[in-house]
Amino acid sequence: MERLPLVVLQEILRCLVPWPCSQDELSEMADRMWRAQAFKGHLPPAARSGKIEASGQRTALGRCIFSSPTPPESAEPAPLLLNLMFLLRAGPQAHAAVGWLTTWMPDHIAQVLHAFALQGQLHVLPTDCCNAHRNAYASAVRRRDAAGLHWIINEAIILPTGSVWNHRDQILQLACGTTWMPLIQHISHLYGFGNFWPNIVAWNMRAIGIATAYPTDRSYCCQYGPGALSGLNQLIGRTREARLEQRVALCWGREIIRILSPLWPALAVHAPVPLLEAYIVEWMLCELSKETEASWRV
Repeated sequence: MERLPLVVLQEILRCLVPWPCSQDELSEMADRMWRAQAFKGHLPPAARSGKIEASGQRTALGRCIFSSPTPPESAEPAPLLLNLMFLLRAGPQAHAAVGWLTTWMPDHIAQVLHAFALQGQLHVLPTDCCNAHRNAYASAVRRRDAAGLHWIINEAIILPTGSVWNHRDQILQLACGTTWMPLIQHISHLYGFGNFWPNIVAWNMRAIGIATAYPTDRSYCCQYGPGALSGLNQLIGRTREARLEQRVALCWGREIIRILSPLWPALAVHAPVPLLEAYIVEWMLCELSKETEASWRV
């Protein structure tokens, strides 16, 4: 495999670029990287040695997560976690509708979301939500099915967010550790999470500065979601639906990191980049699962 698909390169750059970028800018950088094959270059010495990461445990990764509403300057970790979870589960439009949350009020928030959905002002769930939830929500909105909306809002948003809020002390304590796999595993046991969501939550906690920015196990630990397992099966020549255990996927992920690390695209972003992480490989494999084999194998 000589080159990665453009869509995968865009997702790599979305993780790595240390400044806010529009989709057009990401596409342009990915296209330049694709045409010039810039990923044949090597990481700069600072990135290989980890020197660019020595700015403190709680330093954020620099990604802009919140748009409207924005967090107050004095926001504590618990409300930041709550608003992050609600934003990820419900989307920016819903977050703007309810405003900045200082505590969890599930009944009130469910009523607000229910009313907005019935009025046609919240059309879809975020793309990270599973297809079953997205389809059920879109169908209920079209049919103005009040009971169906009540159920799907609870299942997709209220109950998972409430589960994180109820475990916030444990989550925030684990988030301050030097490794992130205990945090991921803890989240995976909460209601509505499984193997896909914990990576997203933990990664974004790092991004906004409420978790250790550069955990020591990030290059070999994460959870593999269904899409990544499908993409990995495709990559190694198996059927997409073949059974693949987490421990086996992690071993393959470490091998992929070993192969890709010397090719990491420092030249494409014109800046030092962090070390290649297991979660970025998992993300790449998930994107790969959306493509036909003919689009990437050469």
